[in-house]
Amino acid sequence: MARYPSIQQITGAVLINRLQYSVLNENLDSIMAGLDVQSNDDVLAVCGSGDAAFAFLEHAASVVAVDRLPVQIEYANKRRWYLATGDTASFLREEDCLVGAMDTEKEDRDAYFLKPGRLDAIRSKLALASFVHADVFDVVEQRKGFTKIYLSNVIDHCYKNKDDVVVKLKKVAAALQHDGLVYACSTHSSLAKQMMGIGPTISLLVDQERTSKAGQVYTGGDRDVWYPVVLRKAA
Repeated sequence: MARYPSIQQITGAVLINRLQYSVLNENLDSIMAGLDVQSNDDVLAVCGSGDAAFAFLEHAASVVAVDRLPVQIEYANKRRWYLATGDTASFLREEDCLVGAMDTEKEDRDAYFLKPGRLDAIRSKLALASFVHADVFDVVEQRKGFTKIYLSNVIDHCYKNKDDVVVKLKKVAAALQHDGLVYACSTHSSLAKQMMGIGPTISLLVDQERTSKAGQVYTGGDRDVWYPVVLRKAA
């Protein structure tokens, strides 16, 4: 196995936080069904473990993955290096973190990436991905023109009140091209419905077809239940 270079070699950053996520605890098939990433898409994604960003990269023109925690960006860059050097086992290995994955979540994630040819396709496009230490809501104020934005459950984590959600989603809408898509999810059905209700007031209409496709996934057993919402920017 090739030795992973130091964090200074990869990012020049200093590791000051403990890793929170090393495996996506959502479902990649759900996310991909919801966002429908195509070859001309410029995607902005919340990074976390990096799983969603790598999945988008197989199809997208470019992917920018951001996270407020430098340790998550360091981890995603480490996984990119593993993938570039052909170390699939290390790319898929779960590492010690604050939010561990359930067995079924890791199995689903691994099965997605191990589909024949998928990792080779992602590996060939690694130069088109960037992992940036930043808050996604700051990025959408500074950069416009994305065609797809993946928010994961970031609204859950930063929720204050309905007005605050309106402000945040309005920023996201401004960064999207017309007809672009936003994928968000929540473990609370009430918050997912709230996002659906807010959307039309800021030119983000619920894409019922994409939301339905995204929702046709795991709901029970030893897995988290997610309520996905897909919003489309109106012309």
